[in-house]
Amino acid sequence: MYNCKRFSIIKTSILFILVLILLILLGCKDPANGYKANDHSSNKKGGSGISFSAEYVRDNGPFVCENEKQVYLIDTYDDYLKLIPGFENIDSRLFEGSTISSDILKTRYTKEWFSGNQLLYFGLLESSGSNRISVAAVQLDYKTVTIEVDHIIPEVFTDDVAGWQVLIEIERCLPENAEFILRINN
Repeated sequence: MYNCKRFSIIKTSILFILVLILLILLGCKDPANGYKANDHSSNKKGGSGISFSAEYVRDNGPFVCENEKQVYLIDTYDDYLKLIPGFENIDSRLFEGSTISSDILKTRYTKEWFSGNQLLYFGLLESSGSNRISVAAVQLDYKTVTIEVDHIIPEVFTDDVAGWQVLIEIERCLPENAEFILRINN
């Protein structure tokens, strides 16, 4: 019996250490003040890499179902206001993995912001809330924009459904008639 308890304590300690390491690697965020995802620059052959910053909003899926894998170019503040109702009922601070709260989404993007920037928006529905996504690159080749998304699937996952809404901030550079390719890397 003593060996069994000792093994259980060791197992629990190892699990705690692994979780701690994971938290350190992923970094901590303060959802109340918003967390700005790291800026990225993507430069690969065949196109012009676009510098970007990505924000991720996780919800329980219904809003994403309507928009899954469809990329939208949000060019103006008025276009953004059409998207916002989908965020109003989401308290993203409740969902692990979100990098921005719905309160900040309502105030960050202003008419002034859109004068020099654009947003790319898409949603993905995940079969497990444990799955994560990360925008790896944004490429522009003539008028075709390719968005590469890394799909991170853990060894152990949950059986809940998660919807991810992704906002990619870029400097104003895309034509109105841009075409989009969303490439999911597994």
